This record gives sequence, structure tokens and C-alpha cells, in this order.
Amino acid sequence: MPKIVLLDDSTITKIAAGEVIERPCSVVKELVENSLDAGATEIIVKVKDAGKKQISVIDNGQGMDKEDVLLCTLRHATSKIRKIEDIYNIFSYGFRGEALATVAEVSKMEIISGTKNSQFSYKLVLENGKQKSFVPDTKFIGTTINVYNLFYNIPARQKFLKSDSYELKRISDWLKTIAISNKLVTFKFYNDTRLVFDYVACNDQKQRIKDVLGLDVFPAMHKDPIVRSEIYFTNPTDVFSSSSDAKQWFYINNRPIINKTISFAIHKAFENKIPKSKKPNVFVFLELSPKIFDVNVHPQKLEVRVKDDNTFFYPVYDALKNTLEKGFDNSDIQNQERKTKIISLLDKEYSENSINEFVTDIKSINIIPDSNRQTNLNFVNSSINNHEKYQSEKKYKIIGQYNNTFILVEDFNESLLLIDQHVAEERYNFEKLLNDFDSSKSIKMQQLVLPLSLTIDDSYLELVSEHKNIFKTFGFDLTVLPGQLLIRQIPVVLGRIPDKHELQEMILDLCNNIESESKLKTDNLINNLRVSILTSISCKSSVKADTVLGIFEMKKIVDNLFTTKNPYTCPHGRPIIIELTKKELYTKIGRKS
Repeated sequence: MPKIVLLDDSTITKIAAGEVIERPCSVVKELVENSLDAGATEIIVKVKDAGKKQISVIDNGQGMDKEDVLLCTLRHATSKIRKIEDIYNIFSYGFRGEALATVAEVSKMEIISGTKNSQFSYKLVLENGKQKSFVPDTKFIGTTINVYNLFYNIPARQKFLKSDSYELKRISDWLKTIAISNKLVTFKFYNDTRLVFDYVACNDQKQRIKDVLGLDVFPAMHKDPIVRSEIYFTNPTDVFSSSSDAKQWFYINNRPIINKTISFAIHKAFENKIPKSKKPNVFVFLELSPKIFDVNVHPQKLEVRVKDDNTFFYPVYDALKNTLEKGFDNSDIQNQERKTKIISLLDKEYSENSINEFVTDIKSINIIPDSNRQTNLNFVNSSINNHEKYQSEKKYKIIGQYNNTFILVEDFNESLLLIDQHVAEERYNFEKLLNDFDSSKSIKMQQLVLPLSLTIDDSYLELVSEHKNIFKTFGFDLTVLPGQLLIRQIPVVLGRIPDKHELQEMILDLCNNIESESKLKTDNLINNLRVSILTSISCKSSVKADTVLGIFEMKKIVDNLFTTKNPYTCPHGRPIIIELTKKELYTKIGRKS
């Protein structure tokens, strides 16, 4: 007997099914994608026992006539391509002609379909991939597919399915993913007889994201001759510690995909906007010719391949970076009902359940003047004595300083605001530096009376020598000596001469940014570096925590903060303001507000 044998068709098909059909969610995916390719504007998905017992997908698409119903479950039967070249011009979800054949092989299946021109609908019943019956049915335009007892003929596969709650969540999550990119389609999902969700078709992508996920998002756009990117992201303060909590969904021509290059582009764009350990919510929609990418890498077409990763990187990176750097003016905030989430300082109950929202109208800000640098106590007394003078206007009252780190402010809503003095000034310095740099393309320098020498590793010295022009552009005039770095000029914004440790930290930070950005092989290194480097400079030039401030200094910091485009987070993404509402405080001490 030969060791090598030819497998029978049934075994071959079941093996192929294992690559495409892993669980009930896989069946839902294949059937819903077929419905979308058929032009459906309404798709209803029903499951029993999380899809293990039954999966039904009902659509109002163009349907199939008698001949097509008979052909659709044969292997490699497809309406999408005619020859191999057609694969590179596919805009539909499926084209291999395997979905219905593989599902039919591992289940009991019914297909009911009809077109507007056919006299009847036709019902095809299959079991274990074999036709059991084929009869005319009541007139129906569209297609209904019922899948019963998934993997009934492969018990080993059934054992690998997880709990009903897990399998149901996989189906629900995927349907949400596909509903996001198909806003013109109504999706209904039933678990047994319970309606899980009903997403009504709409024309607005932002509204669709809100309907499906309850998220308010902001748009970022990019267009070039090859790629058009449409990106939506939530407030940069809405970030998460784990990948499972952050929603980063990517689409190419409305097809959900996974792609490391796009993930990296998001990371780079938000690099100086959020803490390093956090991830933002981002939804990326790319439109490009199918000839540029290949979707045949993954059996379920989740991964795509391109010749040049920059095809994906720059449309995402540039769109996000440019939008984030512009900030959000107050009209954007009000028009899109954007509110900054602020962490409560109260006990666990409040911090988890009473997250407050705070929006500042920068046009109404008018800090109470104080030219005499009064003590905190005198200022409070003065504010009380002059209550009548200020009660008719919307004012902010600076109460004082807590722990030489937070500026305490009472706002016109009677909330207590704690403003981190360092990051508040850092935000202002960053935006001022960015505006100045974009105007003059350089940072103003100040000459040191005596040059400062730093001992730095040779690898960094080589990088400084290679990119001396970049350091000078950002305010550092440096001379490279054997084993040492001589600093002759530093940025004016620093306002002082930092100690050697601080200077070394800044230079190494600049080196690391230059090295990291150089790997992207960009044509405009200085432009792409300006945010990360100006962030570093603004941090070093800002007042530190644990610094005693007078009222005038506090007033200046708060006043400057609310002239910025984004007074909510520092350039590193840390929150600037913490709010304690009157209601929270009164509830805490048992007083009625």
C-alpha cells in the first residue's frame, strides 16, 4: 500500500472549511459579507445557542435566480471573477467561492433566494454538503440562509467552541465592526428572540460610530493620488491602558483588516499627545485601488500586503498628526458636544461612577486681577469682601496653591478646579513654540557667557555631528569634540541656564527623537521632529512641581492656559485640570447642595 493517498472531496472540503470556518462568528462573517456584496440595505442576523444551534442571515439584496441557487454551494463557484487578473480589481468582500460550500460541508443548511424578475423564490436544502431537496418557494426578493447544528459532523471541532457568552460576544463584536464601515446598511441582531441591537442606516460616519459604540469622534483627512484616508478618533484624554479596551479598527475599501503599519502610524501620531502606556480610540478608513494591495495573505482576508509600507503609514500619520497639532477651538468643542473627562479626587465610588465633565468657554474667562501679589489668605478675604462686585460676571477666582504643585481655582459653576502648574505652563509654552517655529522655521537662541561641556557616549556624538543643523534649528548651537559636546547657545524659551544633568537629558532626548524619526525615511525630517522636540523643550522650560508661586504668577499660568487650543492635556497627554463639583463636595460631607 502506498503511503501517499488522494483525499476524497468531502475530506478536502472539510479541511478547507477549517481554514475559513473556525466558529459561529466565522459563519456570520461569510454570510453577511455575501449579503453586502449582493447590495443589501438591510441585514438581519438571528442566532440560537450563540450560533451553535442555528444561524440565520436575512437580506434584501438582489437575490439569486434558480440556476444561481443551484450553483452557489459548489466549490469555487463565484460571481466576482472570471479570470486570475480579476483578483487584482476586486472591491467586493468575497471572491473565492468557498464560503457557502465550506459552511454547507459542516452543517445542515437552507438557502431561500429570489430576484425581482423571478416568478418564485427557490429553496435549497443541504446536509453534509449534499443536496437534499430543491423546490420553489414563496416569492421573496433577497436571500435567507439558515445554518443548523454547526460542526455536527465534526464532533472534535464542536468541543473547541467556547461558552455561549463568549461565542455570542464574538458575533456581536464582528457585526459592530462591519456595521461601522457600512453606514448605509441597517443591521439587526437577535439572540434567540431578544433584539441585541438595531443600527439604522445613516449618511454620517461620525453618527454611525456614535450609534454603534456611543463614542463622540473627531475627523482627520488625507488625500493623495494613491490613497484617501478618512480617520476618526476620540478625545485624546479618552485613552486606555490595554489594547482590549482601546478600539482601533482599520478598513481598506470598507473591508476590516489588521495591520501593524497602521498601528505604528497611530502610535507615532499620538506619541506626544498621550502617556506612553496608553492607547487611543481610532477608526481608519482607507480607499485605494485593489491593484496596490493583496488580500490573499490570510485565509479570512484580515491581513493585507503592500509593496511599500509607507502606502499605509503616511496617509494615517499625516492626517492624525496635522489634526492633533491644530488642536480644537472652542466652537469645535461646542458643536460636537466635546467634553473633557476629568478624574475625581474623591473616594473609589466617585472616581468610578461620578466621572465629571468640564468644558471651559475661553471667551468668558476673566481672571480676577491682583497687582499686589497678596498672600493666599488675604486674596481669599479680598474675594469675599468684593463678592458683590464680581457676582454679576462670570469669573474665575484663584484661591491659592496646594502642595506647591496645584493652583486652586473656583469657576463660575462653583466647581473647584485643581490645575497642575507644570503641565499647564507646558501646554502654553508648547503651543507658543509651535506657532513661532511654524512662522520662522527655527527656535530663538541665547548665547551662553561660557560654553558648557557635556560628556556623552560616542554613538550620540556621531549622531549630533551628522545632524548639527537640526539641533541648531531647535535652538542648540553645539560643537562636537573628542568624547565631549560643547554647548554654546540654548533656546531663549528656557529662560535660564539648566544644570548639566538637565542639559544632558535634553540633548539625549533630542538624539533619540532624531534617531527614531530617521528610521521612517522621511523627506522632511525637521518638520516631523518639531512636535516631539518642542514638547521636550516646553517641558524643560516650564515651572516645576513643588515650586512656591505668588498670586500674580498663578494668574498668569491660568490665564495663559485658557488661551491655548487644548487646555485639557499637556503635550505628553497628561490631564491638566481636575474638577471637584459642588455636588460632589456637598455629598461627601452630607450637605445638600
